[in-house]
Amino acid sequence: MAEKQQQKKHNYEVNTVLDRIMAQNPQIIPSRIELFTEVYYPIAILEMEVSETTFEDFDLVPLTVLRFVDAGLGSAKEIADMMGLSPNYTQKILDLLMGYSFVDSNGITELGRESLGMKQKIEHANVRQRFQADAITGDLLKIGEQPSEADLQGKDKTFIVIPHMPHIEGVSIDEINTQLLNADFTKYKQYKGDILNANVDEIKNVECVGLQYIKAYLVKMQGIDSPFIISYQYDSSQNSFKDRFRWLPMKMPSEKAYGEYGFSRDIACYSERALRTINELYRLVCKKITEIDEEKLKKLLGHIQPFDYSTMDISMGRIMDGVPEQISVYVNADSFTKWNAFVLRFLENYDDVGGYLFTDSWLNGLFIRFESQNPDIRKASKEYKKLLRHEDKKQLVSYLRNELFDKEQDGKAIDFNLFIETLNQYMVESKED
Repeated sequence: MAEKQQQKKHNYEVNTVLDRIMAQNPQIIPSRIELFTEVYYPIAILEMEVSETTFEDFDLVPLTVLRFVDAGLGSAKEIADMMGLSPNYTQKILDLLMGYSFVDSNGITELGRESLGMKQKIEHANVRQRFQADAITGDLLKIGEQPSEADLQGKDKTFIVIPHMPHIEGVSIDEINTQLLNADFTKYKQYKGDILNANVDEIKNVECVGLQYIKAYLVKMQGIDSPFIISYQYDSSQNSFKDRFRWLPMKMPSEKAYGEYGFSRDIACYSERALRTINELYRLVCKKITEIDEEKLKKLLGHIQPFDYSTMDISMGRIMDGVPEQISVYVNADSFTKWNAFVLRFLENYDDVGGYLFTDSWLNGLFIRFESQNPDIRKASKEYKKLLRHEDKKQLVSYLRNELFDKEQDGKAIDFNLFIETLNQYMVESKED
């Protein structure tokens, strides 16, 4: 059961992810976020051919036979006579030692003499192993950084409206293999004892055999010239197991980010090449955002909630540093024409002063601040939040779905007073139970 739980795909709604990122990283606050958007980050599957040295305790009989060979006895009969064994059995031991390359036609080999000195079977072998690597930087992913198999997706399984990192510099299996042709494989030696086995002697070849994607998040913060990428990682430094799965930056954009936002210096900085790729993606996202006008915004909002736009006011804001300021959308009770998950999130997170800050995959990182002066909306929000503080959220939401969702509205606006009546009904029924 636990193993199945670990393989569960992490497919969170973008606003939920943002809430968790801010909860786990207090230095990230809404007022300092310039852009927050989903991206698909490429993970390369690398296959390495390495030579390894392994050590294993010698059994007494082969070790003794090897000692006799080292002493100058060459034939199975001579050794058999000295050990009191049959020549046939002794020959099998010699054949085994020759298979290990401890003995050849000239007697004991250098490897055999080394093994004899250590009293261990020393074997050199070429093996192939597969590893996950950051396709942008080429760095192998450490144990905590590696996404689960369930979170890896082929390009044909990804959501087309979410930006893909490879679209910028053409990251592909062929591109990565071209880079690997001239790569210095010794850089992978730094992973010995962590990702690579400690007994690796030489990395003979590295080949990219696959390219997968994980859903990650591009974050542009005030005070830092470049954005960074946050992904879901395992942090073994946390004492509590439930706190070990965290949303953390994969790399830092610059030294300034450590002091500005208090991130751990265990998180390395991007290389210049990788940073160019991420900045290019950022510029692409900003370009797409600046192309959003009021009509396009209405179309995007239609994926979220079937609003009655004739009842709403939209303020697009100015373009600041290539990114529009947060768009304000003013709604009233007649603006909503259907009960759905968005309405419940809106009521749960609505603040009389700050409104409800919202983004979505369709918005490419653009924030919308929903605001309202409507007394019915404000009252419904207060009553819902008050009940959530004392009741089981999952149970309450399930009840509201059954009572309100998929009900025929006949094109009319949803009734927030009915929502309050449903909350009261829930309280009565829960007391009866």
